[in-house]
Amino acid sequence: MRSGDMFTKALAMLAWAIVASAAPSAWSVPPEHLEILALRRAIPLNPDAVSDVHCQDRQALNRFTKDKSLCNTRSFILTNTNQRRHIIFHEENAAQLAICGGIAGAASHCGGSPATTVGRKGTAVFNLAAVSHGATIDISKVRWEECVHAARAVCPTGSLSATCLGGATSGDVAFTLGNS
Repeated sequence: MRSGDMFTKALAMLAWAIVASAAPSAWSVPPEHLEILALRRAIPLNPDAVSDVHCQDRQALNRFTKDKSLCNTRSFILTNTNQRRHIIFHEENAAQLAICGGIAGAASHCGGSPATTVGRKGTAVFNLAAVSHGATIDISKVRWEECVHAARAVCPTGSLSATCLGGATSGDVAFTLGNS
């Protein structure tokens, strides 16, 4: 009788484990991701928003060689590096709005006049710096989205660096996107 009880208990525990693992998890994307998607729908791609785009992954190289239209008068350099971690799309979008202490929601531009700033979320980190000596970052949310969108048109995946034309009190803003 005891082995029958143990078998029944083991069978019940196995059934519970199967049901529990099949249940949906409490997973969601950050609201900043949805805000970036809405901005991307509303703002047309402006390839002239950036210069000196450097892709740092192999998949970008494959796309570049297949689509020569991605090369215009700006300088695009591809660097072959072995990426061990991927940048998760919705975390990249949340990191994009985490610059300057956060520009999500009602905020319309980078406040506080920093010379450098970092936006980090999960696997993604943006580092920004005013290019001109003595300048500070004063970039609008719309301009920042234009710059990231234009850089992503050249480097659709992986890490990258570029210069956003304008966005500082005088001159441009250099930025990188990498793994955190």
